[in-house]
Formats: sequence, structure tokens, C-alpha cells
Amino acid sequence: MLLKVMKDMKIGFFDARTQEQVNWIKAQINQERQDRETIEKSGWAGIVASIAAGIVDPIAIVGGGIAGGTMKAGASILKNGVVAARGAFGGAAASELALQASQETREWGETALNISVGTFLGGILGTSAGLYKAYKTEKGVIVFHRQANFVFESLVI
Repeated sequence: MLLKVMKDMKIGFFDARTQEQVNWIKAQINQERQDRETIEKSGWAGIVASIAAGIVDPIAIVGGGIAGGTMKAGASILKNGVVAARGAFGGAAASELALQASQETREWGETALNISVGTFLGGILGTSAGLYKAYKTEKGVIVFHRQANFVFESLVI
């Protein structure tokens, strides 16, 4: 139990000057633990809800929107996927840093995982959007098949 309490003691406790501040930090930690337990007890529904919350996060949306605005119509599908992944990385990193600053029990490993997954999903979505755009153009069927084959061949090592 002591190790669990010590693990939660981030900078917040060191900055506490009064008993009121210590009590507020303890209440914050208890609330965060309770929130985690609720998500864990929810099973898959909790995971899906967490992912949905991350997708509609305003900071992440701004990062993705900036990346979406820099995608070029004539660029390759993979290039647009990389641009989208870069935007998703920026949005996820900004969001996670804000969460690190506001949550007492947030671990850096969780932050790193969320940034990695966000970047990966952003790249997949950007590549998918590029594939869809290529498929919808007049010569897109030929371009789609050529670039889709390149994507799948490069994934298989």
C-alpha cells in the first residue's frame, strides 16, 4: 500500500504548502483511482468509451485538422498517410502533455502508449483517406490498385 501511495506522489505533493492543498491532492488522486476502476470494470465498453473520448478531444482534433489541411491531392497515398500520422502525433502529444500536467496519477508509460497508438491510427486513417480519394477519381481505379499493391507489398517483409 505504501508503494502505491509513493507511486502517486508526483510533484503535486512537493508543491503543497498547506494541509488544504495536501487534502485537495489526495482527493484528486482518489477521484482518478475511482475513474480508472470504473473504466476497468466496464470492460470493452470502457475501452471503447476511452478511445471515443480521445478521438473527440479538441486538442487532438486541431492537430489532425492541421495535418488534413496539408495533404496534397496529387501526393502519393503513403505520403498523405505520413502527413496524417505527423498531425496525429502532434495532437496526441499536446493532449497527453496537458493530461500529464493535470492528473496526479498519470504515468509516463501510459502517455507514451497513447501517443504511439494515436500516431499509428492517424497514419492508418490518413492512408485510408488517400486510398478512398484515389478510388473515387476517374483514373483512380488504376492508381488505387497500383498504390494499394505498393502499400501491401511494403507491409509484407
